Amino acid sequence: MSPWLSLQEYSYRKGISVSTLRRKIKNEDIEYKLKKGRYFLKADLNEKSEEKEKSSFRKKLQEKELLNLKYNNEDLMNLVHFLETEKQELLKYIENELTLTP
Repeated sequence: MSPWLSLQEYSYRKGISVSTLRRKIKNEDIEYKLKKGRYFLKADLNEKSEEKEKSSFRKKLQEKELLNLKYNNEDLMNLVHFLETEKQELLKYIENELTLTP
């Protein structure tokens, strides 16, 4: 990967608007170079490690969400089992009541 990125590519990778980047260039808040009338911004050397950290964080969030979904699924399955049992007991009760009354 080139150590210098175009404004558009830097904007896309960092999630910063081009107008914000131009403002930073104007205020000299960001390292840049001008080549053939186009601005290029210095790419972070730690970009790959940042991506790995983001990916690791996303993976941990997904694992937590999956675990939460599994617990919710178990709760719902227990509830269904309980309701099915209650339904059977009610059906038996109704059947007994109907056979007892002439």
